[in-house]
Amino acid sequence: MNARPDRRGRAAGREGAAREDRAADLEARLEIALDLAGLCTWDWDLTTGEVAWSEGHFRLHGYVPGEVAPSYEAWAARVDPEDLPATEARLRAARDEGLPYEAEFRVRAGPGEVRWCRARGRFLRSAEGRPLRMIGVMQDITALREAEARQRELLSELRHRVRGSLAMIRSVLRRSAATATGKEAYLTHVEGRIDALTRVQAAVFRSPGAELESLLRDEMQAAAVGADRLRLSGPEVRLPVRAAELLGLAFHELATNALKFGALAKAEGRLAVEWTVDRGSPPRLRLSWTESGGGRRAPPRRRGFGTELLERTLPYSLEARVALDHRPEGTRCTIELPLGG
Repeated sequence: MNARPDRRGRAAGREGAAREDRAADLEARLEIALDLAGLCTWDWDLTTGEVAWSEGHFRLHGYVPGEVAPSYEAWAARVDPEDLPATEARLRAARDEGLPYEAEFRVRAGPGEVRWCRARGRFLRSAEGRPLRMIGVMQDITALREAEARQRELLSELRHRVRGSLAMIRSVLRRSAATATGKEAYLTHVEGRIDALTRVQAAVFRSPGAELESLLRDEMQAAAVGADRLRLSGPEVRLPVRAAELLGLAFHELATNALKFGALAKAEGRLAVEWTVDRGSPPRLRLSWTESGGGRRAPPRRRGFGTELLERTLPYSLEARVALDHRPEGTRCTIELPLGG
């Protein structure tokens, strides 16, 4: 007579154990999903004041799991004092006015360690609307905040570069018009100078700063100066953007002059560009442009754009020292300037 109830009891026990297993499996799956999403959780019982944190919540705030008893005070102690008033105001608004709780704030997770957190939560209420419990998730968004800050820096730098490039183009247009001997000469010179600036910009955007030798090789390639007529020698030098723009334009003017009137106007003419760096504070670049084996067709009769650029613009804009000598065998130019930022 007692066998049937015993069987029912055992069956109920198995069902209860199965439910517990399913609940444990569901909880384990939820923890894995939260961990993969980079989320940690809290559960705050407003009636008793008890708080439960996930292990990730402890770690996000710089606590070892179990190091402290989870509490509102333990959380508030790690929130940056500058961010705490606004964050607490959002909590009160969510509790008292039924608004969604969303906040971003900094956490002082340890000496010198600051993390950005994004928190979202919801208050569970009684039938009368009294808040009973709050459940929420929190996420470390430090990397996102740093990426946003870096993006703002890059955009600011891009705006600065664009303004500088436009100012340079305006200067090229004005100075080219002032020194041109006619419409065709003006168009030819402007096109060549804009092309030179374009090459510099391409070099600048390839890497932080433009590499000096690459700048020279790009200009020589554009001018069709063969490797057998060219010698470049010097250490690796990365130029600040402003210096790269002006030096790139200066190399263009020197190369154009050499091809039209200087050593490179003759088949036997050669060009050597050598540079050294004085490792002082700040370091200084010293570059020499030396043409040989040629012979000028005619000495320059007036100060053109290139001469103005070398002897006035470079000293004014880059604190450069420039010596320009149009010798019979070819032009020699030395440029010395500080390699500051």
